[in-house]
Amino acid sequence: MQHFCYITFIQGADINISKLGDCNGLDVVIGSFCIYLAIKKSKTAGVGWVWVKKSNLYGVSGWYPMKTIKESFVGISMTNTSPLMAPTRAKEVALSTNPIAVGVPAGDNHFLLDMATTAVALGKIEVQRRKDEDIPEGWAQNVEGVSTTGPEKACCFMPLGGAKWNSGYKGYALASVVDILTGVMAGANYSTKIRKWNSLGCNEQADLGQMFVAINPNCFDPDFETNMCDLNNRLRNSKPVFTECSLIYCTFASTTTKRMPMLDLSRKF
Repeated sequence: MQHFCYITFIQGADINISKLGDCNGLDVVIGSFCIYLAIKKSKTAGVGWVWVKKSNLYGVSGWYPMKTIKESFVGISMTNTSPLMAPTRAKEVALSTNPIAVGVPAGDNHFLLDMATTAVALGKIEVQRRKDEDIPEGWAQNVEGVSTTGPEKACCFMPLGGAKWNSGYKGYALASVVDILTGVMAGANYSTKIRKWNSLGCNEQADLGQMFVAINPNCFDPDFETNMCDLNNRLRNSKPVFTECSLIYCTFASTTTKRMPMLDLSRKF
């Protein structure tokens, strides 16, 4: 990774589309530039699309749509990365966690989705390994392509959904879509062309592809945010299976700060 780099506009003349190259730079910085550029374009054209190639890991995917929400815009961000996931019925990695993040403004309770297209993100298996605990069935598979509960035996992630009979092929398809819209679309690396996530790939440039989108919903429906609030309420007010359990919903409150639970430091690491 370069400590200093120059952002190059490869294609940027169009009013609502830009393609950039960042020369292997620090991609939290580059990603911020891209999402603000998408916002700027959407203020003019209603929709702003920005792709970047020669990129690195850009941090938390959901951070970028949160920036569009502050402008009352819908935001989307995606990235590919080093292959960690085996396609359905395969026993070798070919895709990565390939996250999808979508943010939508909705009054004081916005919609925010930030998800991996694998069954879990990389960190969850690492936490289980450090705690010396098994992982659930359907998270990962061993070298033979069989689902495993042992973190040390996990060599490939399984797609979102796990095995094919649990609709894992849908997670595989979603991960493929992310690689298409990021790596292939940006002219960056994709699939197994990306460096390995280990010491064998540490000296190679990642050349990841990323996509940033900002959309002004009022260009499509002036009542968008009112209707979005109504949708939120309808979903939240669905009758729960157990009255003592609240429904799961993709949201964050704009007026409060929610923190992750503290890690139990008494456990074995």
